[in-house]
Order: sequence, then structure tokens, then C-alpha cells
Amino acid sequence: MRRALQLSVGRVRRPPISYLAERTMPRVASVRVLATAILAAACGKHAATVSHSASVSPASTAVPTGLVLGANEGERRIRIGMDFPFVIKVDQQNGGSPDLVMLYEDLPPQHAIPPHHHLLADEIVFVHSGSGIACVGSVTKEVSAGSTIYIPRNTRVAIRNSGTVPMTIAAIFSKPGFEQMLREMSVVEGEPNTPPSRAELTRAVERAASHTVYDQSPGTEAAKSARQPSNDRCS
Repeated sequence: MRRALQLSVGRVRRPPISYLAERTMPRVASVRVLATAILAAACGKHAATVSHSASVSPASTAVPTGLVLGANEGERRIRIGMDFPFVIKVDQQNGGSPDLVMLYEDLPPQHAIPPHHHLLADEIVFVHSGSGIACVGSVTKEVSAGSTIYIPRNTRVAIRNSGTVPMTIAAIFSKPGFEQMLREMSVVEGEPNTPPSRAELTRAVERAASHTVYDQSPGTEAAKSARQPSNDRCS
């Protein structure tokens, strides 16, 4: 009898592994779901904090709006003392871009963009039509329709229309700032083109000094002559 009882106890079957897995998997899954929920909540809170910080950034106060502009559309302005317009196509006020700035201009024959540096922004100039000479750092090269000019930040640049027809260019900047200087030294097309006082020019140059520096201060006779017709290459 005792022998039979021992044999019976010895033959007691343990639950198969698959059975144990089925009983334990729901508990493991529940723990994993709970952990995932806690992690998601923590990440969501962090993301909300970052999103709020970004939303109060001064560079993102304007809501970006897509634009599709014709060649003559945009904020058309005329530099003080000049008689040909330039167009601010995209910036914080036009389209609400927090970073990019795009300008468009028809540079008259033999006129020039005088030597200057953009301290914070890279710039790309695309020549749409016409021909001229570009000086970028130590490089001086002739350009024509289809040419691309890349100016790294804090690099001296000057461009002159050496042809007999207007040189149409598009300029794109990686950071804002320069367009505000242009606004201060220009008027909306059609408004009286009244030269600013020396004090006003000085203040405008001082405000722009953090991002743009000219070899000759804008508004001076030297700066005006640098934009006038000339046979010089870039200076």
C-alpha cells in the first residue's frame, strides 16, 4: 500500500510550461502596459513643456503663412536716394518666416551692391538674368543668368552689374536682420523719397551693426558712389 502511494505521488504531473506561460503572460503584459503608460505620460508632459517654451519664442510669434508670389509681388521699396525698387518677398512680416529672408532686385547696368559683411546670416544670391561680377572673400568671378553665389556668414561680398541691361537677382538669407536695415533706409514705392538726417542714418547703422557691416557706412558719399555706375570690378 505504501509502495503504491509513493508511486502515485511520484507520478503527480506538473503543469506544462505552456500552461504556466499562459497564466503569467497576462500579468507581465499588464505590467508592461502600465510602465508604457507612465513613460508616455512623462514624455507627454516634457513635450508639452518644450512646445510651450517654443511658442513664446520671439522668433515664432508670427504664424507662418504660405505664399505664392509673382515676379513683381511682395513688399516693394526704393532705397533712399535711388530710383529703382527692390522687393522683400519673404521675412517675418511677409509670410511669417522665423528665419528665412528673401529679397528680389533689378540692379541697373554698372550699379553695384557695395562691399559688406553679414555677421550672422549665410546668404545665397541667384542670378535670374543679366550679367555681372561677384566678389566673395578672395574670389572674383563673372556671373550670368543661372549663376549661384554662396556667401558664408562674416564673409566680404560685393556684386556689380557689368552689363548693359538690368541684372535681376534673388537673395536668400538664413537669419533675419538685414531686411530691417533695408526698411529703415528705404521708402515704400510711391512714397516721397526724402533723405534721412545724418542722426537718423547713424542710428540705423548702429542698430544694424550686430548683423551687417559695410566697408563704407550707408548714406555717406562714399557709399552712394559705390552704388553708382562705375567700371570698377567690385569695390
